[in-house]
Order: sequence, then structure tokens, then C-alpha cells
Amino acid sequence: MELYRGEPRHLTGVIYDLRSVVAGSGWEAVLEAVASLADDGSGSVLVLDDEQMGGLEKLRLAAESRGLAVLLDVRIEGTAGLDLAAVEWGATSFREFIASFEDSLGPDEGPRYSVSGADNDWAAGSARRWKARLLTLLQLTLRGMPVVSGGMGDPAQVWLEGEERDPESDLNFVRHLVSLRRHCPALTVGDYHVLQCEQQDVFGFVRETELQRLTVLLNFSPQSTVVQASGPVGGFVAGTQLVEGDGLSPEDGRIGLEGFEGRVYELRRTWA
Repeated sequence: MELYRGEPRHLTGVIYDLRSVVAGSGWEAVLEAVASLADDGSGSVLVLDDEQMGGLEKLRLAAESRGLAVLLDVRIEGTAGLDLAAVEWGATSFREFIASFEDSLGPDEGPRYSVSGADNDWAAGSARRWKARLLTLLQLTLRGMPVVSGGMGDPAQVWLEGEERDPESDLNFVRHLVSLRRHCPALTVGDYHVLQCEQQDVFGFVRETELQRLTVLLNFSPQSTVVQASGPVGGFVAGTQLVEGDGLSPEDGRIGLEGFEGRVYELRRTWA
């Protein structure tokens, strides 16, 4: 099985797993969507199955010309995988499971988080989309190489025609998070610290470097809540839902979260 080998910087890229997307779904549009998510030299990877690889040589060459390595498997040398959709739903479960998983990694090993979700209990019901978005936000703000599939629980859902034009579509949601990850060193090489939140249904953590601090808050409950920040968190930069006042800081440190909502705030440090 072919593995992806390279410098440590490659372990900060994104893995785009398109094996669940059928060839008839419009490969040109799919590739353009993926290419728009990845810069040349970003260390990102496009994964296809054997049949797709053999029949779509033009796709492989086009992907590689855009700086995307093409592989047959998501297993990347130097990483260990965890499907977040397999974790029992709840803030405490995710906090403890991720901590245990990260502690189990070797000194030269990084995490590889994915979200399948198609056959899990949490994926049922009207809140499925928002739960999937919450896990995707978690996935793309954790350490390591995230695995972005054809859709958040639905094959090819992210790449459907019309997603490009809808600012609130799943495609543009993922696109914004990938762009944020690519331009924020704190999300690729920064430290990871769990926050102690009074609300038992909120999982909060910080990703930070010396010059940048991102605060991630995830509400795993269907009920809205308010989190009181203990210090400055900076401006709102990403979230699962459309929020008025993008870039603004919360008043008095009070951050309101709707049911199954996640938010990311960025604080940049300056040195005199």
C-alpha cells in the first residue's frame, strides 16, 4: 500500500477522501472544488480508489498539477487515525476520548481525524446537519491531518451542484475552515489546551503559538447556553452557523451558543 512520505510540514495538510464519490458526479467540478481548498505546496492529499485511479488519469495529473498528492489510502506514514463519529455523543466523551487518543500517540506520530457519521445514532433526526458541522469544526481545529470526505455523513453531499453559489452551503463551510487552518499557524503547529467550562455540554479548547491564540467552543447540547470567557478571546473568525458581527469580540466576555453550535475566536498577540 502506498504511503505518503515527506517532511514534517506535510503532516499539517488536509486529506481529501473522494472514494465515496461516484465517477458520474461531475469530476471536473469536484476537482475544482478540492483544488480551491488547497494551495500548491500545502501538503494536502487526494485519495481515490483503484478503479478511479485507473480510469481517471487526467484527474490524477490535474490534481498533481494543483499541488495535490494522489494516493489510494488515507493511512499516512507518521499518523494514526480516529473517526470522531465513532465517539459517544457528548462534550465530556469527546474531551476524554481525544485526550486518551493523543496520549497514545508515539513521539513521532500525529493524529488523523475523520468524520464518517453515516451509520451512527447521532446522525439521525433533523439536527443531523448541525451535528455533522459541529464535528467537522472540531476535526478541522484539532492537531494533525484532518480527513475531509465527499460529504459530512452523505457521500458527495459537499460537492453537489449549487453548493459553490450558496454562502451557507456545506462546501463553503468546509472551504472557510480549511482556509482558516491554512492561514493560522496555531491550527497547524500550535499547542492544544483544554478549557475548563462550567457548562457540562460545552467542549472548549485553545490552539496557540506565541503570536496567535484560537479559542474553540462547541455546544453538544440541543439547548442554547452562554459561556463566560475568563479573559480576552479576540474576534469571531468561524462557526457552524452564520453570525452577525464577524470579527467582533464578545461583549463582557459572554459568548452565546445555540444548540449544536460551534465557534472559533482568534486573538493575535503583539510584542512591544
